[in-house]
Amino acid sequence: MIKLSRIFLYHWHRFDWHVFDVQDSLYLAGHNGSGKSSILDALQLVLVADLGRVRFNSAAQDRSQRSLDSYVRGKIGEQHWLRPGNTIGYVVLEWTDDLKHQAFISGICIEARPINQNLERTFFIADGQLNPDLFVNQGKETTRSELKKLARNRTSFNSFDQTGEYQAELLNRLGGLNQRFFDLFLRALTFQPIRNIREFVEQWLLEPNSLDVHTLQNVVERLRDLERKAKQVEDQLKSLNAIIKTQDEAKRFRDLQGKFEILAAHYNVAAIQQQINQHQQRLIDTRRDYELNQTDLEQQLGLQQNVQIAWDEARLQLSQSDVVRRKQQLANEIQQLQQQIQKINQRWRQLQAKLTQIAQSLNTLPGIAEQDLVNLLQQPEQIPQGQQIVPLLQQQNMATGSALKLQLQALTRTDDTIARLMEQEGSLKKEIASLEQSNRQNHYPQNVENVRNYLKQELKIELFLLCELLEIPDQHWQDAVEAMLGQRRFNIIVEPKYYSQALDLLDQLRDKQRLYDVGLVDLQQASAETRPARLLSLATKVKAKTGLIDKYIAAILGDIITCERVQDLRQHRRAITAEVMVYQEWTARSIDPRKFRPWFIGERAQRSQIESRRQQLTEIQAELAILRPEQQRQRQYSEQLEKLQQMLLGLDSYFEEELDASELQRTLVELQHEHDSIDTSGVAALEAEVKRLRIIYDEYSINISRFTELNGAFKTKISQLEHQIQQDNHQLLNAQSLFEHMQQQYPNQIEDASADFQRENTEAAQFSRLQETAEQQSRGYHTRFNNRQEALREQVLLYNRDFGARELADIEQTSFQTRKAELEATDLPNFGQKIAEAKHETETELREHVLHKLRENIGRAKAELDRINDALRGLDFNGQRYHFRYEIADSLRDFYQLIEQSANVTSEIIQDSDFYQQHKATFDRFFQLLIQPGLTDQEKLEQAQITDYRRYLSYDIDVIDRDGTRSRLSKIMGQTSGGETQTPFYVTIAASFVQLYKISERSKRSTIRIVAFDEAFSKMDQDRIGSTLDLFHHFGLQIITATPIERCEYLVPKMCTTLVLTSLKDQQQRVLVEPYRNYAARLEAPNAESDQN
Repeated sequence: MIKLSRIFLYHWHRFDWHVFDVQDSLYLAGHNGSGKSSILDALQLVLVADLGRVRFNSAAQDRSQRSLDSYVRGKIGEQHWLRPGNTIGYVVLEWTDDLKHQAFISGICIEARPINQNLERTFFIADGQLNPDLFVNQGKETTRSELKKLARNRTSFNSFDQTGEYQAELLNRLGGLNQRFFDLFLRALTFQPIRNIREFVEQWLLEPNSLDVHTLQNVVERLRDLERKAKQVEDQLKSLNAIIKTQDEAKRFRDLQGKFEILAAHYNVAAIQQQINQHQQRLIDTRRDYELNQTDLEQQLGLQQNVQIAWDEARLQLSQSDVVRRKQQLANEIQQLQQQIQKINQRWRQLQAKLTQIAQSLNTLPGIAEQDLVNLLQQPEQIPQGQQIVPLLQQQNMATGSALKLQLQALTRTDDTIARLMEQEGSLKKEIASLEQSNRQNHYPQNVENVRNYLKQELKIELFLLCELLEIPDQHWQDAVEAMLGQRRFNIIVEPKYYSQALDLLDQLRDKQRLYDVGLVDLQQASAETRPARLLSLATKVKAKTGLIDKYIAAILGDIITCERVQDLRQHRRAITAEVMVYQEWTARSIDPRKFRPWFIGERAQRSQIESRRQQLTEIQAELAILRPEQQRQRQYSEQLEKLQQMLLGLDSYFEEELDASELQRTLVELQHEHDSIDTSGVAALEAEVKRLRIIYDEYSINISRFTELNGAFKTKISQLEHQIQQDNHQLLNAQSLFEHMQQQYPNQIEDASADFQRENTEAAQFSRLQETAEQQSRGYHTRFNNRQEALREQVLLYNRDFGARELADIEQTSFQTRKAELEATDLPNFGQKIAEAKHETETELREHVLHKLRENIGRAKAELDRINDALRGLDFNGQRYHFRYEIADSLRDFYQLIEQSANVTSEIIQDSDFYQQHKATFDRFFQLLIQPGLTDQEKLEQAQITDYRRYLSYDIDVIDRDGTRSRLSKIMGQTSGGETQTPFYVTIAASFVQLYKISERSKRSTIRIVAFDEAFSKMDQDRIGSTLDLFHHFGLQIITATPIERCEYLVPKMCTTLVLTSLKDQQQRVLVEPYRNYAARLEAPNAESDQN
């Protein structure tokens, strides 16, 4: 048994220096204010240590104003201090093991600074007996620092600045006690008369063991969360099925569109081939007609030649006449003039035709037309012959040249843009192919790769980028992590031992190769200066593949709190949502996704980069689709301008020659008049012959002209047919190319389209009409395809909004099928499994940690009360015995029966059992009370009641008289004296300490037996006090108590050590401490003298 053997007080209230020797029990008697509670408070301070639990001057209850500072400084009255300056106080207890005959001390050193400054204290435990000189030697106190130095120099002397460490060691040294010692010690010290039996039972007999339903609540909450998430997965699958259906319909319409586009192209080829065959047959027929006409022409030429000979002879004879010669001369001149006039008129008509073409071109190019010229050319046939139009044509030529120059520049820019986009398109396709074939993403910024490769070569080690060493388990936070790391994702990670060398190499690269913006992480400094990441910070969303970078990530992301709602951002200094709404420096801003996409971190990075590049490729191809028609338009416009300029430049030759034939026309009239006035009657017969031959010659000429004209027509027709066939062949090549392109574009529709074509390929087939019909059907399916695409865009928009996705509305997007397969194969079964597991866990938690534990604790409560009753059965207190009784509490009777009968449930799931059907309403109400969060005071009270096993029983104490009469203590309270009703409680307190100190158990280890009361046994008579103290002694408990001096006659006979404390009225306000026998002797001496007198 370990007993308190001595108490040393130094600078403790009114005790300047005092040692109390304790022999077994200790009784302190004295008037109020004599210092009894000061000694008990010193004992309380060293044994409890925690100032948050210590209640100084406990007998005064709420009226006490004492504190550790007032004790050490010796506060007397409101403004009077025995030790107002710097002071040091000590409270030391000596403990002696009477079996091992060994001692140790436990105590506290308190240093008090000037008033209103904090106290500093150090607890200590040391082997050996109490030696006050160790703490106060010749009036000099040992300071805390000296005490700590002493502890460092002695192996058996330990000092403690942390209360918890001291308490743990103290419990060990006092016999391996548990933490309940502090509660019981304080309750006994502050024990007051009790008027409520339940309160006493719950404080002293039955330990608090309320259920921790947080686990059950968390499991239920997780179950509900899983059910909500499973519902979300089902909704997502429903949305995905609708999207996939729309994709399939769009593909079907696209395929049908493709089929009819192939058919239209095929029909077009057949129609052109049909037209070529017709033109070739017409060419054969025309060539035959040409050959027959050529034979007739040659015959007419032979006959005309014979007439020509005769005609020439007649004209020769006629020409020998002067009259005829003059007339012939005039005829020749007339013919020359007519030819000149015809040539001028023909040139003028050609010019008019050119001007007509220019007018037509200007009508198609209104932006560059000279208005005066346009007005003049509206009726080219009415333009007067002359050169007044030349200046207008020259102005138009200059304007056309300027426009052509600007148009060619625009075309060059468009060509350059298309070439650049095509180069980017090719590069993206190569990158996509490379990413799809590679196991890791490797398309980092080139400057980062250059620096990494150089460092790897120089350091001869493998180097990784930060993004390659991280993983983001929850895709929901991928954007946020990528955004906040930003360029730091490409920081190069170097082991600390290589960092200095790598830093020099990086500086060399900056100086020699001008490589910038590449980070090199100093892991050693980051580890030295970083604080742990905060709970729910963005750092907790990142998983490092190596422990080297954990603290670096904590430094960057550890103070950025993740929030599910935007409004939650304001609760933190730095915070972020999964949608990358950032709040810092009291400012919220959203970050452009282009700054953190594509992703570079984790296993999703490669897919993100591929999707990003595919998106860029789609955008480039869309831009090319816009630019190519624009390029074609610009090229056609340039060609029109070039053609117009060539026409304008070609007019110069027309204006260089005569365009006015009016003067020649007047000369022709005069010569014709002279020719007609010549008399040729003398040569009439010869002229008649010449005329006759001329008529015959002209008839042959007419025939020859007709046959020649027919030949020309035949040649023209042959040329046209040959040209048409050439054009047809060119069209056929284009049609065949388009047909092949359609087959390449829609390879899966070739077979169906070919079958349809074969059904229509007959001699009577009108392929042009079939082509028109196929084109109409293609346009119809194209419209339906566009409608499905629009529906797909709306569905994907809703899908992205509802499920936080960033999918593209593309009919070829396979991620919907992939996601659906993942959900059906993984998420939905996982949720089903997790829900089943959560239900099982809920069932297990409810059965084993709620129902079973409550049932077990209620059983233990009954057993504990039975054990107390067994201990009380043989104890007689002034003719009375006591027995604790318990019954089912009426307020929780239904729940009690539910708990007890739940032990008979054999099915795995309670809800499937007959037990549940019998107790459904009670069970549901009980379960709901367990899992509700307890937001209101009433809810908290109800939950506290059903989780505290002690509340399922009602308690009372039977008071049994010698004749066997039983009375309920609850009925007696208020009817008898207070002392009579308090006896059972003191008896039970003794039993509680016996249980705490394990007195009834056989153990090789000694424990303390101390029990302390302040102002104890009030209102109890001498017999009850004596019986109670006998019981404490019977159990071997070391009682320490204090009462007013008036009650000492009841306690002194039962206590081994009795000290009387008397407050002296001197200046130092000292306390006289003396054994009771001395005090009694001093009281008896005056009485004896009075008797002698």
